[in-house]
This record gives sequence, structure tokens and C-alpha cells, in this order.
Amino acid sequence: MSEHGSAAEQLRLGVVAALIADTGPAPPGTGPADGAASDELPLAEALRGPAGQPDEATRAIAELLRLADGTAAAGVLAVGLRQAFLIPDDSQHAPAREERTAAFADVYRRLALPELAGAARDRANALLGILTSG
Repeated sequence: MSEHGSAAEQLRLGVVAALIADTGPAPPGTGPADGAASDELPLAEALRGPAGQPDEATRAIAELLRLADGTAAAGVLAVGLRQAFLIPDDSQHAPAREERTAAFADVYRRLALPELAGAARDRANALLGILTSG
């Protein structure tokens, strides 16, 4: 158990990725937010960045989350992202929100990348390059 919910309410990286990629409201009962754990929607909003259509960085973040989903690092990455992007009482913005792409890339490199192998690791490195360029 943690301050962010019970074990039954663990953050699912695939759901966060779907929420990041979602660009508009879905009818009730059909969208990725339906049944989302308490931290999934706020984390997706923090990682999504500016409103509107997802940009290249937002799409890269969503794909990186999908690559890590289901790996041994998924739980550790979820905790790291919560700590970096969410404030428990949400009374202020987490510092990582100011530089979301660089902060996400740092957390991902430290917590998820070591657990990826082969083509998944190569794809993750390419996507991380998108986040840290420019």
C-alpha cells in the first residue's frame, strides 16, 4: 500500500499511454479514462503537455510507456513518474511539469531502460532522442 492507493489500484502504464494519446472527449463508458486508477488521469494530464493534438514528444512519451508496460520495471517507473509529476495534495505543480520531456526522459532512462532489451531498447533509445533533442 502507498499514499497513492491500494495494490488493486496500481497505475497502469498502458492506460496512461492511452490517456495521453486521447485528443478528445469520449462518450461516457467508452473512453480510456473509464475505470482509470486515481493517479492515471492526473499523470496523463501532466505528461500530455500543451492542449490540442499530441505533438511528437507526447506521442514518444506514450510509446515509451507502452514499451515499459508489462516489464519488470513497470511498477518502479510508475512510482518514479508519480514522484516526479504529481504532488500528493496537488496544491502546486510538481517541478518536473516545467520540463516534462527532459524530466520524463531522465526518469525513464534510470528506471525503465535498463530492463528493456533488443528491439524494445533500440526503439526506446530512438524515442528518448526525440525527447531530448531541440
